[in-house]
Amino acid sequence: MRVIAVYNIKGGVGKTAGAVNFAWLSAKQGARTLLWDLDPQGAASFTYRVKSGVSGGGENIVKDNHAVLLSIKGTDFDGLDVLPADFSYRNLDIVLDQGKKRISQLDLMLRPLENEYDTIILDCAPGISLVSENIFAAADALLVPTIPTVLSLRTLGRLLRHLEQSKRRPTHVLPYFGLVDRRKGLHKKVCDRALQKGRGFLECSIPYASLVEQMGVRRKPLMDFSPRSPAAKAYAALWKEICTRLDQADGVSEIPSRRRVRTMINDLLPEEATRDSASAVADSDISGLDIAPESLDPPPTPPKTSAPPQAKPTIARELEFKMRVTDMNDFTALARALPELGDVVKIKPANQVNHFFDTNDWALQRHGCVVRLREEDGSYTITAKGPPRQTIDRTLSNRVEEEVAVDAARARQILTGKLSPLGALKMRHSGQHATLTSELIRTLGHRELLHVGSFQNERRRVGPVVVPTESGPPLHVLFEMDRTQFPDGRIDHEVEIEIHHEDPSRCRDALKALFTEAGIPWRSAPSKSARFFGSLARTTV
Repeated sequence: MRVIAVYNIKGGVGKTAGAVNFAWLSAKQGARTLLWDLDPQGAASFTYRVKSGVSGGGENIVKDNHAVLLSIKGTDFDGLDVLPADFSYRNLDIVLDQGKKRISQLDLMLRPLENEYDTIILDCAPGISLVSENIFAAADALLVPTIPTVLSLRTLGRLLRHLEQSKRRPTHVLPYFGLVDRRKGLHKKVCDRALQKGRGFLECSIPYASLVEQMGVRRKPLMDFSPRSPAAKAYAALWKEICTRLDQADGVSEIPSRRRVRTMINDLLPEEATRDSASAVADSDISGLDIAPESLDPPPTPPKTSAPPQAKPTIARELEFKMRVTDMNDFTALARALPELGDVVKIKPANQVNHFFDTNDWALQRHGCVVRLREEDGSYTITAKGPPRQTIDRTLSNRVEEEVAVDAARARQILTGKLSPLGALKMRHSGQHATLTSELIRTLGHRELLHVGSFQNERRRVGPVVVPTESGPPLHVLFEMDRTQFPDGRIDHEVEIEIHHEDPSRCRDALKALFTEAGIPWRSAPSKSARFFGSLARTTV
């Protein structure tokens, strides 16, 4: 019998969703599975249509092993039972503290079930308590869902530190990322860094998806009512990876290092924040890979100095396929070729207004650079982009990018000429991660950036979506379907497909096959900024 606990000190990280779906997947594999809902809230019990409450409450099942067996309920799924929650579990700490074996009592309660079940999954309440200590002692594996943010990583580090000091702890501790929204730069960066540098995280992650919240409405696991959805496939892939890890490493202690997590947090913080200052890192939503941007002009020869070289700051790179399509019908055709997209035309689009800035002599445009302020549903983002780099395929866009969010007051200052967008970029970065911005400021010198115009864009975001490949694992990509109206009245349609670690050549082959199946020509779309300036020139003439 294998005992697996889904646990985190933090609440709201997806513990119950993981426990419910992992239990279903375990039973689907043919393992006799018990899901024990240890959370007084009883969400897992509710999802499986099992009434909360155990005979005699938590005190009775602690003192009487037979009460555990009598309290187990069946579900609508073969091979899957539930030991329901009880509101008295809120006092379980007190009950355990009164017993002779304070730390091992939960383990003793599970032993009579060894002949009944192959797998027991514990849905744990948040917090750190005597119940948690019992869980650590009883579990063979601890699954720790973690949101890819600094605060969640800090909580994970604190948990790992506690486990390293515990005398009785799970054989395996397997953190994984959940509620991942790769549209957020911080989420992308945390996930990418964790996988690149082997921080001890599971490779598969769970995307943020509204379908997961539907489990409480339908009272079924996601795997049952939407097995083809990206989130369901992500849970299936994650469970497969978990089983592989546990089968290959039985008897080997696997506790990720808290030092690696701490190093990971320090990588994300500005330098002054790592010295325990009050810097607000949330304002600098920096995403992407560690690269050195291409300069607009050859840099001056630095003076000789005995001082040690400074580390290069981390900035972002925009890496995506930009595909030209004819009209909205192509969006629908693409959805038919990839059913997971759903009816994309019915998706409510995000309304964007893109404001562009340049000098009187169009210095940015001549160098292939962009400075933009984007307004979307009341939020504002400043973006600076370096010149595009040559790639193996003209459909693939690869350029340096720096970006920050600003409030409405600062956006008004920028649009009225009271504040330079590059100055706002550098200010919000607090001097960190602003290599491209600093290079643009140096190159432009005293030339003023002016608001040269704007265009409107309707964007439908879909994903992350799983796209199959002929070889290797499937791709997880984000589709952005745009309908853009330029100043001269021209309306264009395009699909932008964001990629991350995957090999661009493999991505191109898989996406090209998808477009071929949809009957859409594989052709590149020029950048919107280039089309905007072309439209602006025609309007001016």
